[in-house]
Amino acid sequence: MEDLTGSLLDERLVRCLSTPPEELRQDYAFPLSRKPYTHQLKAWEILCDEKPSSAVISSGTGSGKTECFMIPILNSLAKQSSKKRKPLEGVRALFLYPLNALISSQRDRLDAWTRGFNGDVRFCLYNGNTPESLPSHDKTHNNEVLTREELRSSPPPILFTNASMLEYMLVRTEDAPILKKSKGVLEWIVLDEAHCYMGSQAAELALLLRRVQMAFGVQPDTVRFVATSATIGDPEGPAGQDLKRFLADVAGVPISQVSLIAGQRMIPDLPPLDEKPASLEELEAMLPDESKSPVRYEALCRCSTAKAIRSLFTQNKTV
Repeated sequence: MEDLTGSLLDERLVRCLSTPPEELRQDYAFPLSRKPYTHQLKAWEILCDEKPSSAVISSGTGSGKTECFMIPILNSLAKQSSKKRKPLEGVRALFLYPLNALISSQRDRLDAWTRGFNGDVRFCLYNGNTPESLPSHDKTHNNEVLTREELRSSPPPILFTNASMLEYMLVRTEDAPILKKSKGVLEWIVLDEAHCYMGSQAAELALLLRRVQMAFGVQPDTVRFVATSATIGDPEGPAGQDLKRFLADVAGVPISQVSLIAGQRMIPDLPPLDEKPASLEELEAMLPDESKSPVRYEALCRCSTAKAIRSLFTQNKTV
């Protein structure tokens, strides 16, 4: 991560990622010493390029799929806020999630990665549960917009919502200030769980995105579209092409502008088995105070029972 600071990634962003608030550090810290996965680095290089391009990100659960698009978005916003030297206003990144639970799941992550910007980069989770207003003393930090009232008066650069709320936002008079203050600045549209949209749902999504772009006053060639999807078998095969074509069709961009970024699991080979593997008692005695023990790992690599258990978790099976 440290090698990318100042070249690919903004210094302020790297600082926010590596030193989030104490209560969120264990789950969301991205230490300077950590190296990104190959598919993450590929996504950052594509999406951080000055020329807008779009991407489908297909990777397994727990493989860092969110970081693939979230870090380039925050990187862009960090650079913009540094140039303006004031908090960004107007929706620049629109995240469309199919379920409220998925929207809520991003709150802690966004809080961890944006609090260090001291209000320059804010976010809002906009769904049916968003209150109209709150007493001023209920707001603890200035990086999250908590009410519809504040969303309308000062739209944040990051907005998470669902298709229903987005439909309402486009037609409701009281939400018109959001669109007015975001005119011409929308740069990102993220579609989570894109594989959920099929048939008429995909057609409705395509029409909704056309209306969104018209309402925000932007053209498809100036917006970066990102879609996340479940893992596919062969990224270079028909399934990969279908995903690229899906995003190109719903976004209204040429398929040549869409990249497919697939995270592939690499399972390392293990050394040969020992004739006399370590006993359970011997394994437990190997650096018991260390959660990560190279000595214990080497011993487990040479244990037939441990290898058998490992194979159950690494086999590609359809449940």
